[in-house]
Amino acid sequence: KSGDGGATWSAAQRGIGRANVQALLVDPNDKGTLYAATWRKGVFRSRDGGASWTAIGGESPHPDLIALAPDYANPGRVLVATSGRSVWSLDGRAAAAPAAAPKKAAPPKPKP
Repeated sequence: KSGDGGATWSAAQRGIGRANVQALLVDPNDKGTLYAATWRKGVFRSRDGGASWTAIGGESPHPDLIALAPDYANPGRVLVATSGRSVWSLDGRAAAAPAAAPKKAAPPKPKP
């Protein structure tokens, strides 16, 4: 994260970990909102200039996300490109759905 136009940088890993970020996008309507496309971890959004990150959009259709752009035809959405030659439109306002809790196995039935 840089607060001085790139002259100095500091780690901004809260919520994103040590992800390999392939592309960054600054929201054209809100300069404090950033999007990061990562290798194998999906897309993340920061609403505080990069201090913290939240996964958005769920699982991507391809692991290698290489570019982000605003979807001007659909405000609030982000276009995501992959090295697999695909592009999809992602709701930039919604957080990823939480993972489902694992189902517990039923206890064994007692033998008569």
